[in-house]
This record gives sequence, structure tokens and C-alpha cells, in this order.
Amino acid sequence: MKNISVSQNITVKRQSGIDLSIDIYDGVYPTADSEINILLLPGGSWLTANYKPLAERFAIPLATLGYRCITAQYSVATEAIWPGQIQDVQDLLEWLEKTAEISKFKDKRTLIAGKSAGGHLALMSPIINELAEGPSRIEGVIGIAPVINIGSAIARDDIAKILGPEPSDQTILDASPLEHITPDYPPTLLIHGTDDDRVHHASTLELYRRLEECDVPTDLLLLAGKGHSFDSEPDISKLIVSVIDLFINRYIC
Repeated sequence: MKNISVSQNITVKRQSGIDLSIDIYDGVYPTADSEINILLLPGGSWLTANYKPLAERFAIPLATLGYRCITAQYSVATEAIWPGQIQDVQDLLEWLEKTAEISKFKDKRTLIAGKSAGGHLALMSPIINELAEGPSRIEGVIGIAPVINIGSAIARDDIAKILGPEPSDQTILDASPLEHITPDYPPTLLIHGTDDDRVHHASTLELYRRLEECDVPTDLLLLAGKGHSFDSEPDISKLIVSVIDLFINRYIC
């Protein structure tokens, strides 16, 4: 991994005997004048949050392009119910702020990216921007086959009850990305396969339309004939990396 600094199994916080861990793949070039942090969150139906596969698919290739990638776990349903997961993201961002001395750049920008359940968390993360004393602003959001219709998702037996056993209608609404789209929502990249039988791409199209209505800069990539695990295919993950790079150069840099 030429030109990449790797730090693995870093404990960000410990809660109820469980460590919240991250890996960092730092590829910021010496000649760069700013630092782009990309926080990558895995899927797993809120049953697991194994962030290790994100390294080969996204973190290492993006780091070779000069980005600083953080692959991270978050609390699953057996460890915490919503909004514990968004608190994890806030804690991760605060940790990055506190450890800023490992970076020499004053200009630092952060994006949140996630797949499936992690995509839902990424799309919900801009609510952190609304906190009066929150960490640095989230500058961009990337959802890869993201869970958007949270009500339908948690009704399934193969997806953990992340909102608790009997969530109220208001709890479901509050945990829906569609309910938090405003003109202040950050630039967004949405990627989905049209043959996804776990998370239908129709919800991504609905979110895209809502973002357009609010004039939020948004890119959409639909991959015809691809299912939910399309990002495990090397050619597709390579394409996704290039699309993310283009997105950042268009809207973030």
C-alpha cells in the first residue's frame, strides 16, 4: 500500500463492555493543501457491523487517491437501539476533532458514506449538523444501496429491530432520511442496483426526487441488473471509487 499510512483497531470509545473501533487509511499527499476525511460505515441489517471488508473495496483505493478514510463500526441492535447509532457517529466525529494533531491540515472536510444499514446511518448523519455544539460540519453524504424506508425494513424478520420492539409512528418518521431533507442538506451521492431484492431502489429514487425538490446537489448512479451485494464485485467497487472521487471533486473540493 504505497503512500498509505494504516492504523488499525483503534478504540474510539468503550460502552457497556463493547469497544467502538476504527481503522484509518491515510493517503493524504504531502503536496495537498486540504484534507478530505471519508467515514465509511458497513451494512449488516443492524445485526452486525463488520467494517473490515470496506478496506479493500473502498478505503485503500480512495486513500491512494489522496483521501483519509476511516472505516468504522457502530452499535448494532443488541447493543443499542436508535438513536444510539447516530450518537456513535457523533462520537466518531468528535474523536477525529480531538485527534486533529495527527493531521497538519487546517482545512479539513468530512464526508459520511455507508452501505445498506450503514447507508441509512450516513443519510441520517446530517442531523448532527443541526446540533448547536456538534463537531465539524458534515460536508457530503454517500449512500450505497441505502435503507431509506425504515418502516418497511424493520418489519422484516431478517432485519434487526433497531428502533425497538414496538416503535411509534413518530419514532419511525424521525428515523427516516426522507423526513430530514431540507435545502441545507449536504451534497449527496446515491448508488443502487436495479435488481436489489433486499433494499428496493425505488426508495432511493424517491429520496433523489426529494433532494432535487430542495435544490440539494445530488448525483445518482443506478446499476442495471445489479443486486444488493454489487459492491463486492471488483469491477463495480472500482467504478464506485471513481464515482466517489468525481463527486468529491465536483461538490466538496
